[in-house]
Amino acid sequence: MAKDCRRRNRKYRDINWDIRSDTHNCLNFPGDERSSYIIASDVLRVTDMFEKPSFYVNGAEASDIVQGDPGDCWFLSAMAAIATKPERL
Repeated sequence: MAKDCRRRNRKYRDINWDIRSDTHNCLNFPGDERSSYIIASDVLRVTDMFEKPSFYVNGAEASDIVQGDPGDCWFLSAMAAIATKPERL
C-alpha cells in the first residue's frame, strides 16, 4: 500500500471508511457527546497540522510515550511494547 502511494505520489485514503459516517467505531470524534474531556473541531492529517512532522527522532523508546487522558492506557501500552522492537515499527 505504502509503495503504491509513493509511486503515485498520493496520500493514502481509505475509501471504505469515513469518520463522519463511521463514528460508532471511533473512541472520540468531532461532536461526540460522550467525550466530555475532548472537544475535537476537525480531523486533519499530521502533515496538515505540522510543517515538517517527524517521527522516531533518534529512535523510539517506550519512555517516549506519555498518557494523555484516562482511558488511552491500553493503546499506549501496546505502543510502548512495540517501541521495544524497532524491527516492528
